[in-house]
Amino acid sequence: MKDTIKRGEQKRKASATYRLRNPLQNMYHNAKNRAKKKGLPFNLTKDYLSSIMSNTCPVLNIQMEFGKVNRETSPSLDRIIPELGYVRGNVIVISNKANSIKNSASTKEILMVATWLEEQLSKRQEN
Repeated sequence: MKDTIKRGEQKRKASATYRLRNPLQNMYHNAKNRAKKKGLPFNLTKDYLSSIMSNTCPVLNIQMEFGKVNRETSPSLDRIIPELGYVRGNVIVISNKANSIKNSASTKEILMVATWLEEQLSKRQEN
């Protein structure tokens, strides 16, 4: 039993090390698996993902880094129109933070929050 636990820990560590050393390949395989699981189209290549990858989040203009403790700054593959799947022209690499915001609210809700926040900040600056 002890050997089984030890082997499991070794596999987890090796898997984590592999993901850190091969982030693009990991992103590719994860997307391919999600597409298959959800029955979505998939036509991405690792070269295509590399071509759309940036070190800066195009949404929040923050530095993105693979493998950091702060998951908010980790790159995340986003489907712009989710039902179209993981296809060229419909995916972009953005920060996990931006993707989380996008996934938890509609466009209208995001705009409502932004408008409300701008009004609140403006009121406080006037005082």
